[in-house]
Amino acid sequence: MHVLLVSSKFDGEIELRYDENGVLEKFENRAKLEPAMLKWFLDYFPLTTGVLTWMIDNTKTLRLKDVPIDITFASFWERYNRKINRKRCEPLYDKLDESEKVKCIMAIKQYDFFVQLHNRAKMDPENWLKRYGWETEWSKIK
Repeated sequence: MHVLLVSSKFDGEIELRYDENGVLEKFENRAKLEPAMLKWFLDYFPLTTGVLTWMIDNTKTLRLKDVPIDITFASFWERYNRKINRKRCEPLYDKLDESEKVKCIMAIKQYDFFVQLHNRAKMDPENWLKRYGWETEWSKIK
């Protein structure tokens, strides 16, 4: 989940990105917050999507704007970060429908964690695409 937090009580926005478990993984403040608003925000800092939902439900001025995920091939290529066989990978990626592209990109972080944790070699991006690597539940493999 990737959102911008906006309000009529401050100028600018606060960017929040949560992982697949609903835990905050990125925070960027691009808002001009008055001291009282900053104190309130820090007191209720949205470390999880549950806290964020509570914040939105219990205030009248906070709103969320969804930030769509970038599902271009360039985004996949950068996130996968194993630059091998680009010419063969691009047509494979382009054949995926929009929901498959989202799943493909979102699973990369979990796969990278698996590779690091188990000291395994990362598959080439071509194999990731051919074998639908995003469909494997990497977190459940021992």
